[in-house]
Amino acid sequence: MSEPASTLLDYASFLRLRERGEARVELVRGVVVAMAPPSKRHTLIADNLLVTARAGLAAGPCRPFGQGAEIRPPASGAGDDAFLPDLVIACGPVDLATPTVAEPVAIVEVLSPSTAERDAGYKFTRASEIASLRHYLLVEQDRRMVVHHGRGAPGEPWTTRLLAEGAVEFGDLGLTLRLEAIYADTGL
Repeated sequence: MSEPASTLLDYASFLRLRERGEARVELVRGVVVAMAPPSKRHTLIADNLLVTARAGLAAGPCRPFGQGAEIRPPASGAGDDAFLPDLVIACGPVDLATPTVAEPVAIVEVLSPSTAERDAGYKFTRASEIASLRHYLLVEQDRRMVVHHGRGAPGEPWTTRLLAEGAVEFGDLGLTLRLEAIYADTGL
């Protein structure tokens, strides 16, 4: 990156920097973090999630967005954040001219060794501050395991379910993601 690590970027500066480069990057506490290229299994799981979500949401008002859709938690004193989850679901109007999905109802992260701790910790904590968010999924890529954090409304406590089989139910969205479909063709 052309910016020193000690320089915190605001979101506008981050967008200008990102437009100049080809690497996938996120903004974490005002610091640009390069994302390693995903493994083939990671990519396949993310693709399976997008295809399954698109089919399951086809009859309703919600839409899934794959890699490249960005989420931005509310501003904090720690520096700006801009994350690129593997899947984002939105149920309201979405400005297709910007990378940001302003009101996500679901965020899905396929875990990689280099990002798992941040995805499960800091990013979940920050994403929890998005009022519209109801579901946050962590999908492991080396074993069949999904962690589903869900809540009914802003301010309500999150509940957590661990699934090694069966399906993730998004009752409020009318969407079911079967683990069999999520992990199709991965050998898991």
